[in-house]
Amino acid sequence: MMDMKGKKVWLFDLDGTLTDSAPGVTRSVQYALADQGILVEDAADLKPFVGPPLQDSFKEFYGIEGEAFDRARAKYVERYNTIGYLENSPYPGIPELLAAGRGAGKVLIVATSKGEEIARQVLAHFDLLPLFHFVAASRNGMDDTKEVVIRRALEMASVTELADAVMIGDRHFDIDAAKALGLDSIGVYWGGCAEEGELENAGADAIVSAVDELKAILL
Repeated sequence: MMDMKGKKVWLFDLDGTLTDSAPGVTRSVQYALADQGILVEDAADLKPFVGPPLQDSFKEFYGIEGEAFDRARAKYVERYNTIGYLENSPYPGIPELLAAGRGAGKVLIVATSKGEEIARQVLAHFDLLPLFHFVAASRNGMDDTKEVVIRRALEMASVTELADAVMIGDRHFDIDAAKALGLDSIGVYWGGCAEEGELENAGADAIVSAVDELKAILL
């Protein structure tokens, strides 16, 4: 497995990587779909919505796009920004890992497809925000691609040597975007959103199933 101990800049996906946001995300998607007459009895069936940009998922799974998507997104935000973001919790060991990284002089960045305001709200709610140097998020209503967000994160940290940085995420979107930019990546499976083999097939440079394994690679 690739040694990542020399990486000076750690980029983290948020949903499914730092926090278990599935309950809030899936229930908010369920709420938005119900508004359009699509009833999903078990919100857990909507777990594939955790992580990717909403625009992609609504179109892929329900064919919702254009004005219909604009309404769906508004209904999603209506619930998520008031209730959904609280239906969330950091994965065990994540706060300790982040603190250890800060203590070791690493630059920590969140790279998320969420909007910046709600991403900061989530991180602040769990006392994680002070552990990060930068928060790179979507500036386009949660529609920016992950590649755009990661590029923004690298610019924020003035990263000129890509070998100094690593992207850590739980879906192929994170790995695909990192590869497109020439960045090493670590895939994590504890979020339970990725399909079996998804991260391997995407070409992650390292794959872990527990936070302790991630810490052993990074520190």
